[in-house]
Amino acid sequence: MPKKIDYPHASVAKSIELAESVYDLGGSSSQEMCAENMGRKVGGGFKAIVSAAAKFGLITNNRGQLSTTKLFQDYYLGYSQEEKAEILRKAFLRVSLFQEIYERFKHQKLPIDIFDKLLIREFDVNQQVASRVAKYFIEGAKATKLLNGDNTFHLVSDEANSSKVQEVGDEAESADKQVQEDVSKESVASNEFSIRIAGPGMNSTIVIREEEDLDIVEVMLKKVRKKLLEAQE
Repeated sequence: MPKKIDYPHASVAKSIELAESVYDLGGSSSQEMCAENMGRKVGGGFKAIVSAAAKFGLITNNRGQLSTTKLFQDYYLGYSQEEKAEILRKAFLRVSLFQEIYERFKHQKLPIDIFDKLLIREFDVNQQVASRVAKYFIEGAKATKLLNGDNTFHLVSDEANSSKVQEVGDEAESADKQVQEDVSKESVASNEFSIRIAGPGMNSTIVIREEEDLDIVEVMLKKVRKKLLEAQE
């Protein structure tokens, strides 16, 4: 059975566009109102953007009621493009797969020409979606100015540079908890199961609707096992 890796099913740009739409509607709106404001319909494509915006910590989704987070508000009201880029970089790296890729290549050039193959072989990304994941990562890394023009990475400090950045980080964590709670509530209500795996470079909630979804759990546990073995070396 093909392995599955959780990743945002929409770009950073579209996620920002959706968050801006919610912000324009007063910071909170239904999915229907947001979709109408964007000239879209509430279908699979729109819901994919909603999911991605939530993964990046730009919005929360409480059973169809969308709200912007302080993380997005700080980005929207940023004084400079550099401040906005700093906030977006942190939002981008909230995605565990993107964080892993960054950690793997942060001191070297990203091998653009073989990136999709590398995702399959080293990060267990399904071959059918590898090119799409590569596209979202590269586009997002460039949009957030994480990836430089020569395909090297802008190094992100592990420590907050100011109380403002720390506040943004705290809000991102709070937003993530809200999303995880929403997923958990929805799973219980629909007789689904959800498993959360959180740790260094990992923070994912896996919703299990059918037996195939257990493949995702196995992949994540494999990564946990690998990290534990590396820590013991």
